[in-house]
Amino acid sequence: MENLAREVGLFPQLFYYYWEREILVYAREAAIRLKDKVPFKDRVPWDHVGPLTLWELQSYVVTGILLVAAVFVSVWFAIVVGALLALVGAPVYNNLRRQDYLPDVLGHKTLKLRSTKGTLIVGWVCGLTLYVLKFLLAGFQATIFTRLVGNIIEKPNVWWKKIVRWAALSVGLVHFGVSTSHHLLNRAGYSEKKVFRLSVAGSVVNALWRVSSGAAAIKALAGFINPITFI
Repeated sequence: MENLAREVGLFPQLFYYYWEREILVYAREAAIRLKDKVPFKDRVPWDHVGPLTLWELQSYVVTGILLVAAVFVSVWFAIVVGALLALVGAPVYNNLRRQDYLPDVLGHKTLKLRSTKGTLIVGWVCGLTLYVLKFLLAGFQATIFTRLVGNIIEKPNVWWKKIVRWAALSVGLVHFGVSTSHHLLNRAGYSEKKVFRLSVAGSVVNALWRVSSGAAAIKALAGFINPITFI
């Protein structure tokens, strides 16, 4: 019993030793690397969270306004306005992307620091934090989709892989916005000019898809709810 009591009494000291020698050292290394302008792909994009959040918010706001216009005004009116906004928004994003104001959050990786026992938990927390940021700033579906097709679209040398690559890029350009399209096209190895042209074209098609499918879903839901209210 005395030995057990002694071991229990030593637990706070061991915990403090572990915290100071492992976790705090990892945190200091992380802070140093973040401060020393490490290449952006190797660090969590804390300094770009603001611009990325604003871009994502404006996307949700514009989509909501277009859906309201499609339901209460006209679907064709909303489609035309959405296409025009996409023609303007895609070049703006491309310019901000080149100047690193809106970096590719889908391409970021977590910090890779020294490997010790104490970095396991903190490294897992950093990885989880980065995925939460990706979900919030790029969208849950876009994050999962780019994770699944990332290796497929990187210049395959077999004919069937080329077909799968083309299909994955087509789905990505139609179903997701300009930031996801930009990420996919860059990862596929296209030139800067092709990335720009295809991302603009994909943004227009995506606007048409979002407005038409969203309006159809809202009308279908309204048609399903109305009969229920009279039962």
